[in-house]
Amino acid sequence: MIKKILSFLLSIVALFSGFAINEKDNIIEYTDMPYGIRAKRQILDLCIPKSVKGDANMLLFVHGGAWTEGSKDSYLGTLENMAEQGYVCAALNYRYCGKPNYASVYDVLDDITSALSKIKETAAENGINLKGVMLDGGSAGAHLSLLYAYSRVDEAPIKPVAVVGRSSVSDFTDMSIYDGSLHDIDPEKWCIPKSKWKEYFRSMINKPFMSDDFEKYHDELYDISPIKYVNENTVPTIISHGTMDTVLPYSGAVAFDKKLTEYGVEHYFITYEGAWHGLEGCPEGDAEMSKVYAEFLNKYVAF
Repeated sequence: MIKKILSFLLSIVALFSGFAINEKDNIIEYTDMPYGIRAKRQILDLCIPKSVKGDANMLLFVHGGAWTEGSKDSYLGTLENMAEQGYVCAALNYRYCGKPNYASVYDVLDDITSALSKIKETAAENGINLKGVMLDGGSAGAHLSLLYAYSRVDEAPIKPVAVVGRSSVSDFTDMSIYDGSLHDIDPEKWCIPKSKWKEYFRSMINKPFMSDDFEKYHDELYDISPIKYVNENTVPTIISHGTMDTVLPYSGAVAFDKKLTEYGVEHYFITYEGAWHGLEGCPEGDAEMSKVYAEFLNKYVAF
């Protein structure tokens, strides 16, 4: 009964949103499809190749933006490209951490679960049984992708089978994120001031976080750190990071790689030598990522 009521409410939301279904030569494209009723941002884009039937895996892209901005729209071209190659793929908007909804990280993880449920339901209507998902995100989207794939694997409507994290934070208890040393790497580049992290954490962990409360809320910060959940069953992972990142430390990626290696997790760590947070200007890193990404697609997404 609850599922029927939710489905009815979602249909009402769809009537008053920009939801559209477009059929192209080889794909069916769902744009701004609602997956929740708690916020306008609970919408997603989904591309389904017409050639795919039966059991299949998929790609889910999670946008970045410091947990407080950004949009799925940046992935629309990628979705169409990947769908043309025969992959079911989607990108979602999620509730921002902070005003106006004050969503926590756990609320955002719940959004991913709700989005996957809607995707699975829609795929089934098209004769597809989605079995697994590879999550892919950059910056805040990388953090959310890793945290979801590691900590929600047993409850996900579509089981995470691999994850890609580009320029991610792996451990929020790493004080090098906040101590100002990142600014010294390149004073001309943007970095997140300690006061801004305070604002983020008030919503992200739903605590009255003050500037010097990092030790006080150590456990809560570690709870939202992907590195906490690494074990011998962790899904295959690709991480990439620039050595000149002034937003999140490259040293954090090195520590993350060490933890994944310690537990024997299948993974790749791609270093972007001389690159900033956006990973621009390192063709060697791009070439390695393209090669490894293709390997993961063939191994964990293609059916």
